Amino acid sequence: MRKGSLAAAAGIGVLLLATVPAAAANAASDARPIVTPTISADRTTVDNTTDRNNADWTTRAAANKARPKAKRPCEAPPVPPSEPPIVVDPDQLAAPVGTGRPANPIETARLQAGIDNFLACINAGDHRKASALFTPRFVRYYMGQENYTQISNILGGMRIDDMRLRDFTVYSDGSFTTEANYVAYGHALIHERQYWWLDNDGYLKLNWAEFLPSEIPRPATRVSVEMGEYFFRLSQNRICAPAGNIVLDIRNVGEEPHETIVLQLPPGAVPADIFNEKLTPDQVKTIGQGGSSAALSLVRVRPGTYWLVDFIPAPDGIPHAEHGQVAKLTVERQRAACH
Repeated sequence: MRKGSLAAAAGIGVLLLATVPAAAANAASDARPIVTPTISADRTTVDNTTDRNNADWTTRAAANKARPKAKRPCEAPPVPPSEPPIVVDPDQLAAPVGTGRPANPIETARLQAGIDNFLACINAGDHRKASALFTPRFVRYYMGQENYTQISNILGGMRIDDMRLRDFTVYSDGSFTTEANYVAYGHALIHERQYWWLDNDGYLKLNWAEFLPSEIPRPATRVSVEMGEYFFRLSQNRICAPAGNIVLDIRNVGEEPHETIVLQLPPGAVPADIFNEKLTPDQVKTIGQGGSSAALSLVRVRPGTYWLVDFIPAPDGIPHAEHGQVAKLTVERQRAACH
């Protein structure tokens, strides 16, 4: 996700990296319990597999779907006021400090419980409440926002499923990291390293996130995507995806930073309708998004018309999409339809 990449007025959900409230940060001190002790950890799993490119996501997703899901409350601190502008704690900027150590089983269980709480907030659509689970560092320097006013809009449409976690690491400054795989928006396979901070209010909050190479579904139809000022160049604009799996191999060949947001719009609509207010946020469906140079893996993609859009502002302050950086991708399910 590019920082602050979407115009807030558009209200389109940007792919935000699984933010989790979590556990006490130091095993030597158990005096600060997790803020969500009532949440049980049966929505996330600790991934102990050695194959970190296991593409059998469908088996895992089906298993998770079959598990009973009890409705959980969303617990979060108050959302910070819009004024004054947020101030970033220097310790958050410096985190994590040291080499870290593996979390013990008690810490790991608490972290999972906190993650389930976050999922309860984000998947129930309580995005304003969930916005309080980001640190000022993340909001200011990752999202590119000066306050929390637009965070709920940026989170709009976000959903996280099939969360798998590994490599819980605890640091001496009270922060920790974990590695996560999940399905975002019901379609995008995400792999990332998450950086967390235990705040003074007792909640652990997302402090930073780093994209890692995502899983590649098999079989998949691959499309090369080059982006620059101000264009998308696709190796093919009409593809067959019998299994519903698509991989966009994205490469930035321009001078400016760029992003690829994959959207589905109502029939007959075009990306310009997002900016001229002909479309409401709930009419715009986010499928996934990729950074400057990465493979974006999409699953469960149905036949239809999709749009690649770049919302990053150009030097003149106007989003790249309004300069014409959009492209249409038509997906067919039956190969016969593509010949």
